[in-house]
Amino acid sequence: MANKKIFTVGLAKVLIGNIAADGGMSTTLVELGDTWRDTCQITTDDPTRTDFSVEENDDPIFSRVSGGAINFTTQIANPSVELLQRIFGGTISGEATDTPVWNAPNKMPVIEQSLQIAAEQGFTIKAPRVSIGASINATFSNYSENAFLVTVTGRILTPKKANTPKLTLAVVASA
Repeated sequence: MANKKIFTVGLAKVLIGNIAADGGMSTTLVELGDTWRDTCQITTDDPTRTDFSVEENDDPIFSRVSGGAINFTTQIANPSVELLQRIFGGTISGEATDTPVWNAPNKMPVIEQSLQIAAEQGFTIKAPRVSIGASINATFSNYSENAFLVTVTGRILTPKKANTPKLTLAVVASA
């Protein structure tokens, strides 16, 4: 196969789901909701370099590089109470009355999910195991473009399923 260059642009959707029972990628993903413009990002921290030196030389005799952590962040413009429970924990009450209420937990639980980010063109990114965190960022104003947003963050972790990569990038099929 030729060395084809891929331009990845546009966001189609962001999905999360419970990690598969075998520790691999979820097969039951759900959309987070509508993504606030220009907020979906995957970034990698700078690598860490450790030099090993001896007294007889000014320069290191060996250098080891450890990769930086891979992080995810986005903001959701229209969270559901089910999404709030999935990313914050807590409980939902009032379902029987058609007015569900999300009840925040008193202590943030450990939440791990699979993550998929689908671009409109280019790569679809999948991470089988991501540590999820969330925060509410609400601005109540009639005179700005701000809104009630939920920020979802994640750190890609090593999958528990053997021989499974922590991150995959697959080319989106052309239309």
